[in-house]
Amino acid sequence: MMTSKPLLFILSLFTILFSKEFLVFNEEILIVVAFSIFIYLVLNKASSMICEELDSKSKEIQNKFDLYKNIQEKTILYLFNYYTKREILSEKIQKISNIKKLRVAIINDYFQVNLKKQVLMQLEDALNRFVLNEYSSTSRFQKSFVSKLSNVKTKLRNKIFQKSFVSKQSKVKTKSRNKKN
Repeated sequence: MMTSKPLLFILSLFTILFSKEFLVFNEEILIVVAFSIFIYLVLNKASSMICEELDSKSKEIQNKFDLYKNIQEKTILYLFNYYTKREILSEKIQKISNIKKLRVAIINDYFQVNLKKQVLMQLEDALNRFVLNEYSSTSRFQKSFVSKLSNVKTKLRNKIFQKSFVSKQSKVKTKSRNKKN
């Protein structure tokens, strides 16, 4: 009721001013009057509703900012964890790579040593076969040479024996001839 008395007073004042043509209705005055009425109504009737709406929008924007801040913090945490895991993984890969290189070097050394041993064994085996082959061929040659020498020796003995026998016979013959003579 209190708000209706001042409103009634203002309305009656405007009516008197308009009726006496103290105020002239042109576009500018009508716009000022309409804007003044609008501001009065907004301040008195809709101010609490506008405040509530602005407060709800403010809370909504604050919630969105909090949500984005949480997402940003989580993203930073995930990135940090990812970076840490990547560093750990990189170190593990480097260690594994070093171990693999060491194992490859050991295997390479092993195969080089075994290759040398195998080559030496093959050379030794080839030399042994060569020596054995030479020994057997030398042995055959010696046997054949000895057998030929034996044959020659036997022939020489036979010749010597025959010569000696012939010479003995001839001596005997000459002695017998000499005795006869």
